[in-house]
Parts: sequence; C-alpha cells; structure tokens
Amino acid sequence: MARGDSGMRMYSPVKTTDRTLTGQQETAIAALCEGKTQAAAAEVAGVDASTVSRWKANDALFLATLTQRRQELWDAHAARLAALRGKALDVLEDALEDDAPDDARRWAVGMVARMAAGQERPTGPATLAQAERSQLFETLR
Repeated sequence: MARGDSGMRMYSPVKTTDRTLTGQQETAIAALCEGKTQAAAAEVAGVDASTVSRWKANDALFLATLTQRRQELWDAHAARLAALRGKALDVLEDALEDDAPDDARRWAVGMVARMAAGQERPTGPATLAQAERSQLFETLR
C-alpha cells in the first residue's frame, strides 16, 4: 500500500472475475476509510455526493470493498491500541502516584475509557456475494 500525491493511501484495485473498481471508486473508498464524510469523499474522488451514495446502495463490489477496508483498518487500529494499553496503564499509574502533567493524565484516562468502551468492529457485507445479496434484499423491501 503506497501513498498517492494527495497523501492518501493507494490500494491496488480489488478484482473480481469480470471487473475492478474505478480509480474514482478507489479514491472515494480511501477517503471514507480516512473518516471523511460522504460529500468530502465525493469531492476528493471528483464525483457528486449522490454518486458515492449510489455506489454504496447499488454497487456490490464498492460496498464489499469499503466494508473490507474498514474492517482491515479497524483490526490494525485495534492491534495498535492493544500495544499501547500497557503504556497507558503505566502513565495512569504514575499519574495517580506522582505529579504527572495534566495532558499525560488526560491521555491515559482517555485510553482506558476507550478500552472500556469496547467499540465494535465494523460489520456489513464484506464479500461481493454478501453485498449482492444484501442489495437484492433491500430492493425487495
């Protein structure tokens, strides 16, 4: 995974038996995974916000790829957070015993709070078949 001119991560296209995502779709997915709004992702990709909305609703490959990328990021962030837990607890312990700076104390408390919150990993259709099935059920509602 490399970085493009904009500094965003660039992924190689996800391939299926008959098509790949367009460059604009890849760019939109990367922007969404970076936390940009749908409108901001559309702007970065050079399309209208309604196009990104349509891709999410009607393009199974786009939806599955977006879900997969979000899950990959979640897993990577969870691993990083797990690696920091010990340090956060050390800082918190020091802060409770000593006169640690307020910002260090706030960071440690925030880390423990996030760990305790146990936010859930993103869910949704993560394969092309799951996304197609999900979109079919939505159209039948």
